[in-house]
Amino acid sequence: MALPVIYSNTDVLEFEKNKEASMEFTISSASILEMKHNLPLCFTIDPIYSTIQPPSNVIKVTYYPNSPFHFMMTNRTMKIDFSAKPAGSDNVVMLSVVVLVADKIMQEQEEMEEEKQKVNLYEQLECKICARKYSEDIEDLTPIVLNCGHTICWSCVKSLQVDINLPVQCPFDRTYTYDSARNLPKNRVIIDMICDLKRMVLSQTHGTCDDPLLPCYENDQHEATIHCTTCKEDFCNKCFASTHSSRILSAHQAVPVFEKPLVPPNCTIHPDHEVRYVCTDIKCQIMSKLFCEECKIGEHVSHTFEGVEQLIENNAKDVEDAVKKLKEEEAKMLNLKMEKVKKVLKSFDKYGNEYVLYVNSITQYFEQKKASALKKFEAFVDSESAKTEQGMLNIQTHGDSIAALRKELEKMLCRRQGLFDVKDEIDLAAKMSNLENEVNDDFNSLSHFCILYEMVTKPTLHPMFAKRERAPKQDDGVVEGKTSRKRTRVADDHEIEEITLE
Repeated sequence: MALPVIYSNTDVLEFEKNKEASMEFTISSASILEMKHNLPLCFTIDPIYSTIQPPSNVIKVTYYPNSPFHFMMTNRTMKIDFSAKPAGSDNVVMLSVVVLVADKIMQEQEEMEEEKQKVNLYEQLECKICARKYSEDIEDLTPIVLNCGHTICWSCVKSLQVDINLPVQCPFDRTYTYDSARNLPKNRVIIDMICDLKRMVLSQTHGTCDDPLLPCYENDQHEATIHCTTCKEDFCNKCFASTHSSRILSAHQAVPVFEKPLVPPNCTIHPDHEVRYVCTDIKCQIMSKLFCEECKIGEHVSHTFEGVEQLIENNAKDVEDAVKKLKEEEAKMLNLKMEKVKKVLKSFDKYGNEYVLYVNSITQYFEQKKASALKKFEAFVDSESAKTEQGMLNIQTHGDSIAALRKELEKMLCRRQGLFDVKDEIDLAAKMSNLENEVNDDFNSLSHFCILYEMVTKPTLHPMFAKRERAPKQDDGVVEGKTSRKRTRVADDHEIEEITLE
């Protein structure tokens, strides 16, 4: 059995002693790697998890020279170790990246290499067929792995599989994938890289936020990233380092915010005791179903119950699922539906080809009556445009409502508050996650109407599109062709011409 190979684009990270900085490097392997390090708390490493998935990952190390834990670097060889152990083998393959701190380190070569890493990272995050960026929220842009190992987006996978019974042929190496497209796995490495990139961008915005999910205790416009287990408060990295710079506070321990302990509320009957249980007895008449140890042998004696921790975990999972569904619906609402309505709205552009076609036709055949006809025509265009704009506003409003609810649920998860009774929020999230068919996006372009030259009657939908409204919804199309004329007799015995597009 061949031993796995581990590659790194650098073996040393060098930081300036008094300068806050971040450095990145890429680690690659065909096997799952275990990452360990002995960096003191004046460093942070992203991603923080210890298991590195193949084929490659970008590791980011940030150095905070003002941290109270700076003294821990003394007499220590700092390094990050990556190891892989094949199944059934006692041999361990290991690679180490050493971290150094010096007084002055400014090398142009390292800066150029860092730029190359960023370029390579962005290239890995887009589909090589349609050149669109992968997404963790939009299904059509989800990265999918073919059997040959190449990754393309889900939209391109569907276009390559003409029939469900036919295989998918990779456009890069012509290898066939005989599995059903629906059974192909997502590329979790790329999805994790997308999440890492989002965190990287967030960290470069100076940490300020008008409405953070979890506010920093020192500055409520900072997003908290760590929880002090001694102070029992949440801090961003910078504020934690500055507030704990004294010797007496430097011994405080910090953990990532998602690892901080859940603190149950106090019992309503015995305010000095924390809630420990949830009453599940259907015959219980006590208003509060949350109770403490004292209630267990008093008001809720002999009642059936379950631990409050289990309730919180179940509610947290429900909230996480609701957030995921809301993210998907938010992306669908603001991207897919909005794009479709924008295309319809564009057809009413007074500088567009469709509009100019009608204006020129009316001007050519009805010069004497063009002022009246054009006035009615422009009023109609403005009216339909206003309807379409109102449709866009409705979609935006629904999207904003979804985003607001998602934000509130995310706050619940991050702050570990309000998770004891979330049924109304979950029900509302479920209802809002199924708004797709309730929000109208079926608007008609200008070419879908029959326009009479003299504008003696209000434009009506062409029969083809009038039937379309009664039939099952189909993809929008653009009808192109030559302009034809048709004689029509109206109530006042005037013959006028009707414009249609063949």
